[in-house]
Amino acid sequence: MVSQNLQLPHLQEDHLEGGGGGGYPAYDASVTGWVTSNGIPIPNASMGVTKSTMGPVNWGHANETGYYSIGAFTGEGSVFATAPGFVGRKNRTTFQQNNTINFNLTYANETHGSVKGHVYTFNSSMGMYSGVENVLVEADSDSGTGIDVTNSDGSYNITGLETGSSINGSSIYTLRTFARGYSNSETIIYVYRGPSSTYDFYISFGGTVSGTVTNSSGFPLADAQVNIFQPMMKDGTSTTTNATGYYT
Repeated sequence: MVSQNLQLPHLQEDHLEGGGGGGYPAYDASVTGWVTSNGIPIPNASMGVTKSTMGPVNWGHANETGYYSIGAFTGEGSVFATAPGFVGRKNRTTFQQNNTINFNLTYANETHGSVKGHVYTFNSSMGMYSGVENVLVEADSDSGTGIDVTNSDGSYNITGLETGSSINGSSIYTLRTFARGYSNSETIIYVYRGPSSTYDFYISFGGTVSGTVTNSSGFPLADAQVNIFQPMMKDGTSTTTNATGYYT
């Protein structure tokens, strides 16, 4: 990991089972609310927050009463809530400093598809692969989007995915993982109406680069784009700084 020595604001506490998955040191907004189905709380629902210019920035689980409180960044983004057996819902919004967003999820039915599996990494101390907890897994297509956050054994189960109108009712989805401190992974899968598709990920530890961007007077620059490229690699990665000029 490459990082600068910086004095940053305290990490905002997230009221999520397992903690927040994004790991950014300075969220400048918070989102709270309840996840229910017809007024009945849905315990341990998977939650995800994105920023339009950065992609996923935080994720985790609501608590046993369906309540969640999660850090975010001000500006345009979205909050996603889902749980096994339900159709996930995404709420696009412009985040202010404090936001309240409640979700009412509906049950998935026979017209929907699902994908499940595990996220593993090699545990060198044990000499074997083990599950990775708190990984955001996203299934995305023109038909819709679904997410889940892995459990302690690395398992995930994304339900309520829209499927096609063909005879076998299949749709093509891009399946991605996002995990702090690990390399992200991506694959293409078919999701079918009815039976669940299965896909296991094997991810490796990856490095991160973080720091701040300032002007010549030392003032932090928000929304500055930072691009990182590796020698001999065609593609790089990019991100933008938050309100304090911080990026990772």
